[in-house]
Amino acid sequence: MQARDLTYDGFNDLLIGAGEDAVVVVPDYHNCTPYARRTAEGFASETRVGVMLDLYGERAVPKTGGEAFERVSPMMDDRSLGLARVQSCVDHLRSEGIKRVVLVGYSCGGAMVIDAVRTGMNIDGAVSIWGLLNPMSNKPQVMRPQPERKVPVLVVQGGRDDLAPSDLYASLAAEFEAIGVDWQIHLMGQAKHAFTLREEDNVEVQSGEHPALLLYDADSDRRSERLLQDFLNEVFV
Repeated sequence: MQARDLTYDGFNDLLIGAGEDAVVVVPDYHNCTPYARRTAEGFASETRVGVMLDLYGERAVPKTGGEAFERVSPMMDDRSLGLARVQSCVDHLRSEGIKRVVLVGYSCGGAMVIDAVRTGMNIDGAVSIWGLLNPMSNKPQVMRPQPERKVPVLVVQGGRDDLAPSDLYASLAAEFEAIGVDWQIHLMGQAKHAFTLREEDNVEVQSGEHPALLLYDADSDRRSERLLQDFLNEVFV
């Protein structure tokens, strides 16, 4: 299938497929891994573009969790940086003739996707898979600006994800209710963080940092994929 680079401002996104719709993969903190590329390829077709967003530039792939944490920390400390990175990608896709854009984010990428919904980014849908659910602002909901653009959002979390404690589910749901978006939050029982990453796709497992930390859950992976495809079918009607 046709693939090409979209290069701008030191970043090098990968576009696969064709058409006026795009699904943008906002990856976890290991950035442009083979898993991220394969996921983007899975969204691509003759009528839809799959995009692998390059978080750091030069399609860098940190080799350890510590290195990845160091690279992504500025975006987590100042959430406007991650938003600006995603917005830049969306803007360039629009300039390429893309009409509809759905973001699909993983881990820190999930946080960026949810922030895009919170701020009313000019997208058409958003999906967070094992994303980070921390609030973007500590301000009470009544003091936060309400986005003018409201897009549907799907959140799929592992019920035993230590990076997304259960108290965040209710607060996120309340936040979505206050914004007035069409939202879904699904919990995968017994699943942990990174439940769609097989051992061979998990950079930290492969690096030997956590050789026993096998987080993949086949049932949750399959069920989340079905939820994701149903969501895309609704957005791209």
